Amino acid sequence: MVERPEGKKLKQLPDVIHVSDLSQATVDILKQFGMEAPTLLNDYAVALEDALIEQVKVSVKLTKENKSLKNKQNTK
Repeated sequence: MVERPEGKKLKQLPDVIHVSDLSQATVDILKQFGMEAPTLLNDYAVALEDALIEQVKVSVKLTKENKSLKNKQNTK
């Protein structure tokens, strides 16, 4: 569902969206970045999420390695 500025949700997008139906912030973004702004922002968000997931995996791996090394050092 699409969130409307006044809090109402649409069940589906209309075929035509009039500029007067958009918030001023949306109009400003479209003027600044063009009609592809939503796609570009979504692609950026997905890439950022993927990078964060990868960093969490690396962090978990390094934490396990650190604990393993500490255990080896303590058993000496």
